[in-house]
Amino acid sequence: MKFKNTRYNQQLERSQINKEGQKLLNNFNVIDIDGLEQRVMVNKFAVENDIPMVHVSAQYGYGYAFTRLNRSDPCLYCAFPDPPESRKDPLAVFGVATGIAVVMGAGKVIKIALHKGELARGYTLSSSVFQNDFYKLPVEKNPNCPVCGKL
Repeated sequence: MKFKNTRYNQQLERSQINKEGQKLLNNFNVIDIDGLEQRVMVNKFAVENDIPMVHVSAQYGYGYAFTRLNRSDPCLYCAFPDPPESRKDPLAVFGVATGIAVVMGAGKVIKIALHKGELARGYTLSSSVFQNDFYKLPVEKNPNCPVCGKL
């Protein structure tokens, strides 16, 4: 499978975390980071080292939370294989959407720590400020994913 966003694919090919970054990330039980380029690197690191990753983001009036707990789960690249080129630039976001996304993500981290509750595994949990609703958007593990497909 070829992905359309060549910049994203180039970031994936170049994505490496230096030794200091690896030491830092290895000290955490759950990881995520802000920014598309950084997420590409951290997603790859999380998959290679089998570290849970909780992805939280927001755009416009929508908040998102996605969890990759272990190798059986799809990774962030499976969930968002072709982000628009516009993701490199700042994006308008309602503060409420960001707040809801952060709370959803914090809840996922607490659930991982306590080994309780349902995690957003195999789907992205999305909230809409406009609709006043939550949605489960299915995410399947892509066997051809360049990050987790061979695991």
